Amino acid sequence: MTEANPVPPIPCAILVATSDHDLGRSMAARLAEVGFGTAFTTTATQAMETINHGFRPDGVVLDLQQDDGQGLELYALMAQSGDS
Repeated sequence: MTEANPVPPIPCAILVATSDHDLGRSMAARLAEVGFGTAFTTTATQAMETINHGFRPDGVVLDLQQDDGQGLELYALMAQSGDS
């Protein structure tokens, strides 16, 4: 009996948007290590700019209480546009 070939991973992009620099960097780095495409931003404004410049995340780790106070607004915009 032969073993089945493993299914190659599906490439996914994850946006990490948190004002906690250390947590965000380590989270994005770990996700990248296991094969995810990542982008890390420290404000919701930067996260929206990243999306507007063509980064299309399949998932988002979002700090709702970011330093710029826009986390909830970003979530609402993403939900309306179908990017959540």
